[in-house]
Amino acid sequence: MRRGEFFIFLAIIAVFVSLAGVAVAIYGLLRQERPIVNGGITTIVIGASAVVLLLNAPFRKHR
Repeated sequence: MRRGEFFIFLAIIAVFVSLAGVAVAIYGLLRQERPIVNGGITTIVIGASAVVLLLNAPFRKHR
């Protein structure tokens, strides 16, 4: 697997982590549990940041 493909693979995993964060945040809202909502929102932010960083072209070396 080439390096670019590896970053794409990691970005896909980060997208699913973000989706899990959305599910956790919604679950916390339905249960009215503030710590669970905060954990879900934190997971969304971390996952979205990871996607942006992994797919950001200037950080990759071009040949």
